[in-house]
Amino acid sequence: MTHVFKQQLILTLAFLLFLSALLLSHPASAEEDYGRYRAIVLEEGGKPNSSGSVVPRVFIIDSKEGHMWTLDQKAKLHDLKGTFTLGTILTYQGQVRPGKKMGDIVEQAATW
Repeated sequence: MTHVFKQQLILTLAFLLFLSALLLSHPASAEEDYGRYRAIVLEEGGKPNSSGSVVPRVFIIDSKEGHMWTLDQKAKLHDLKGTFTLGTILTYQGQVRPGKKMGDIVEQAATW
């Protein structure tokens, strides 16, 4: 081994060690991996194995605060003249509340 090769090898190993230490000192959180907001395409009309529509309904959840929305594109809307038109609707669905353990019922409503 030449002297120059040994120096390059030592510098390369030192750089790799530094890079490894840097990556381990800053672990990635789930938010960094996936983003704060998650979008899930809902099946058309709740029917499994359906092909879905060209403009599906989308469920959006805020993974940090627990807020939820649904996004409907090309939804039927009433315009000011009382006629129907197509538009996009973003509907707030509420906020998820955590339970104390898996399987907890956090809210229950009676249906009559």
